[in-house]
Amino acid sequence: VNISIDEAISIAAAQSNGGLVHSIRLEPKEIGVVYEAEAIKNNKKQEIEISAADGKVISFEEEVHD
Repeated sequence: VNISIDEAISIAAAQSNGGLVHSIRLEPKEIGVVYEAEAIKNNKKQEIEISAADGKVISFEEEVHD
């Protein structure tokens, strides 16, 4: 793990474009260890996966809250 949790939160917040990051955790995956972050922006849940090795955003998903 080369990226700290604080760095991962900053990356997630930037990817969220103004959303509030409310949870983040380190998870082992087949591709390596990733940070899984969740954020909320304009009543939309956002899920962001960030590589713990280099800080690259692996995936970004947004869904509308009902």
